[in-house]
Amino acid sequence: MSRDGAFKALADPTRRQILELLAERDLTAGEIAERFPVAFASFSLYFVTGVREFESGAFVMALFGLLAAPVTTATGFFDWWNRYQAYMTSVFKIKIAGAFVLMALAGPAVLLRAFQPDLAVLPLGGPGWVYFGLLAACTATCVVLGHYGGKLVFH
Repeated sequence: MSRDGAFKALADPTRRQILELLAERDLTAGEIAERFPVAFASFSLYFVTGVREFESGAFVMALFGLLAAPVTTATGFFDWWNRYQAYMTSVFKIKIAGAFVLMALAGPAVLLRAFQPDLAVLPLGGPGWVYFGLLAACTATCVVLGHYGGKLVFH
């Protein structure tokens, strides 16, 4: 990457927020993703503007989230087991259940879009609205997971 490209990347406010968080403490990819649920935001931009690249970006982000969720869930489990001696609290119950809810929502969203690539053609039809709803539910789940993750860190 050129120096100009690096400065351009650092000019992005989301990237700067991620760097600021990483300067405070080490974070897993899942902990970063929980704070920046962008698939729904990208799809919403597509919905408003009609620019197809936003929808494609939403699909790629949902796919990445689906692929990363089992790994981040496993690393979170091992961290809980080792750091907290598997002590079960309501926060951990919510985080564990939320991780499985997120995978259960992201899986159908990714499969639906993969098998029906034109489902999001505007105006949205039935499957397009289902896809939009699944992305919205994934976003809400990420917000809850991020909130409770913050309770663990800043408690």
